[in-house]
Amino acid sequence: MFAFLYEYSSNSRYVYPAHMEIGPVGPLSFELRHQRCPCFCDGEGTLAFITCARCAHVALVCTEVGTVFPNPLNLTEPPCGSWLGMAGSEDDRCPHCREARLAEFRHSTEDEVRALGFAPKDYMYGPIQQT
Repeated sequence: MFAFLYEYSSNSRYVYPAHMEIGPVGPLSFELRHQRCPCFCDGEGTLAFITCARCAHVALVCTEVGTVFPNPLNLTEPPCGSWLGMAGSEDDRCPHCREARLAEFRHSTEDEVRALGFAPKDYMYGPIQQT
């Protein structure tokens, strides 16, 4: 299976033309295209969509420092914790169900991003970077 990649979202230095065919791609990360992170990263991070493993609530995470924003449609709401690996505290829970730790969230699928009302022009995607 081959994928067409329009932008490599995890590293904005690389942009692939729409006609370039690349090899198989694993799971994808979807990020807001025109919005930088408003947290203490000072705009260094992009905002990736993540989903609660228990209730399917979708949030945004700063790709630089892991700050989680509970409402992808309203970034003025205060952050609800940290997502970076298991670094988040026990109190960093899903803002919707309050059962899952933020560290248990996974990258959102394109269907989950589109269900929030985002169109392809609003987000970019690329392979999930393994750390």
